[in-house]
Amino acid sequence: MKRLPQDKIYRKLLAALCIEAAFFVVLVIAACVYPSTYTLKGGEKEISLPFGHYFVTCNYEAVQMDATVNYLYIQDSDMTTDKIPQTENYLRDDKDSYTGEFWIYSHKKAVNFSVREIMSDDESTLVNVKSYEVRTTPFVFYVVMIPVFLIIMLTVWGMYIRKRNIIITRKSLAGACVLFVTMVISCIPMFFDKVIIGHDTLIQLLRLEGIKDGYLAGQFPVKVEPTFNAGYGYAFSTFYGSLFYNIPALFRLMGFSLQFSYKIYVALINIATVLISYYSFKVMLENKKNAVVGSVLYSLSVYRFYVLYQRGAVGEFTAMTFLPLIAVGLWKIYTMPSDKNLRKQWVMPVIGYWGVIQSHVLSTEIYGGFTLLFCLIMFKKTFKKDRFIVLLKIVLISVILNANYLLPFLESFLLDDLYIKLDTPVGNGLMGIPLAHIFKFYTGKATHYYYIADGGFGCTAIIVIGLLVYVCIKKYFSGDNRKKLWITGIISLISVIIASNIFPWSSIIGFLDEKSGGSFAGKVMHAAGMVFKNVQFPVRYLTVGMFVFTMFTCLVLFCKKDDKVLKVVTGIIVAITIVQFIWLSAAMMKDGNLDIRYAVSQTDKTFTFNLGGFEYMPLREDDGLPYMNMLIDNEECQTTNAKISNYEKYMTNIKVHITTDADSLGMVEFPLLYYRGYKAVDVNTGEKLTLHNSTSSARLSVIVPAGYDGDVKVYYAGKTTWHIAEAVSLLAMIYIIWFSAKSAKEKRRAMTAA
Repeated sequence: MKRLPQDKIYRKLLAALCIEAAFFVVLVIAACVYPSTYTLKGGEKEISLPFGHYFVTCNYEAVQMDATVNYLYIQDSDMTTDKIPQTENYLRDDKDSYTGEFWIYSHKKAVNFSVREIMSDDESTLVNVKSYEVRTTPFVFYVVMIPVFLIIMLTVWGMYIRKRNIIITRKSLAGACVLFVTMVISCIPMFFDKVIIGHDTLIQLLRLEGIKDGYLAGQFPVKVEPTFNAGYGYAFSTFYGSLFYNIPALFRLMGFSLQFSYKIYVALINIATVLISYYSFKVMLENKKNAVVGSVLYSLSVYRFYVLYQRGAVGEFTAMTFLPLIAVGLWKIYTMPSDKNLRKQWVMPVIGYWGVIQSHVLSTEIYGGFTLLFCLIMFKKTFKKDRFIVLLKIVLISVILNANYLLPFLESFLLDDLYIKLDTPVGNGLMGIPLAHIFKFYTGKATHYYYIADGGFGCTAIIVIGLLVYVCIKKYFSGDNRKKLWITGIISLISVIIASNIFPWSSIIGFLDEKSGGSFAGKVMHAAGMVFKNVQFPVRYLTVGMFVFTMFTCLVLFCKKDDKVLKVVTGIIVAITIVQFIWLSAAMMKDGNLDIRYAVSQTDKTFTFNLGGFEYMPLREDDGLPYMNMLIDNEECQTTNAKISNYEKYMTNIKVHITTDADSLGMVEFPLLYYRGYKAVDVNTGEKLTLHNSTSSARLSVIVPAGYDGDVKVYYAGKTTWHIAEAVSLLAMIYIIWFSAKSAKEKRRAMTAA
């Protein structure tokens, strides 16, 4: 509908938008000019600071401390850390400076700095502090920017509603309120100043800090996180898609704490999951009210709680957000008649697979396997020309769209010696969860080990199965709906079986290992065995099963519009789902593994080795992992027929002066693990030096020509082919946006004409 010039409300919203945008620009400019530094010398150790985010650098001289531990304490005038969140600031005796990070969460604080031995109230006699340098950041402006940005988005949404003449009814408002409450409930475990440490949470927090540090090191995009392995780095983002995990990294760069940035990401994922699943169920169920129920059941499911908070599996719960888009895309493809509109239905599955591939490689394998299973179940429709062409488009465009991730991943995985490629015991003891746990109500007590919940559909699944008997007796299902029920039921059942301990995973993997060999068939057997092993936890197969079973549940609940029994049971199932999620949230907040992680201290080397199974560590010459004590203790370069001076290291960047004898090649090993994408160049001439993997230690090494005397810069730059792949992916995304906008415009024109 064309906007009328006399629409006063629209004009007021437009004026408000201009004011908000101008204020936002002012904040951006202020953030660019705000940072400043204060230096405390001559025994000065107190400064008054307003609300904000700060770095303090302590310059000191230390004697050999032996077993004595000295910390930099950042406290208020009462010698407490109240409203001064900070890292543990441990000072090393082999260094002469330390930079710590802290925040002021009150209007103003008189901050006192002191270096003391652990458990002592007096200044340390083993450390002579030369000065404290306090650096401010534009954090306070970013704090204001966020609500301003949200207000701008609300204003734009209001203008869109006004321009499109969208009428907000009581029913639509009620549905929106339910979805909002669902978002809030899904975030309950984050409503306090601690972070729940799930199985992978520490790894993911370190990964988040690593992406932030990667950007500070000049990488774009980040492929090797410098923070891991005591500064040796780890190519997490080369092998695991990190596109969406850049969002919390951006918050971290703005100065927000590590745990707050992580919580923001989880909250955004929860919001996105509620909205995307609502849209998907609305399309498939063709009813907004029923879609709200479907969104609640999926977003607050037991399995999703398990992945979000029990495991802290960032890649997996991010991929779950995009699973509904794959489902609704395939739904459209297989329910639409073969015409020109069918040929346009590739967009939604492509976006869904894009989100999954960019989030979690194992979920990509699992979703791809279930998609293939679905296509085979529907083989009569799958191999019809128009539909098959659309499916081929989905595969081809998905590969092009994700080239930015797939090319570096495949090249590094196939050509480098990595721990994950060894035939290690990881996964040989695959064991699914007890079948009864898939259908239980979790009371919050640990089921085994430290699991408060270990996945499953929840006890409402039993109610749904009972209700299925009722609707079958009533003969509520027509032919088409009966077929949908069969398909969703079969896929749900398969996921339950292969995720449970009744499935003989150990026997299957043992058989595949036994049949592995040098022949083509043997290689196929070995590859299949490695795929199953790398899944690690069969419960992961419930990821797809959870969404499909939610659809199965909705088909049962809404098969008859006016049946009172179905309405009552729907309310009961929704209520139990909400109660179960809140119950588990309370149990996790009370008895779960909790911690406070505002940042990663530069001296906390042990924490930087939270790598899980070390899957993507490069191997030594003897196929072993790099020695951990080497990574912790050896921060220096090792040379062969070469001498170095003026050595500087910052993250994944190294500057050093190297000289070699006139008659022999030299080699320098740097304190970085070898990954593809590093470069070594002569600072003055730009000449490239040869890099390779030092197979005795898996360290990055440079071969220096004989008679060399010059400055060398080593840094991570990626590869030219990888950057071309990134450009191709970007162009593919631009095309998809253009194609979607064009299709939407044509659809509006058709509706207007009708």
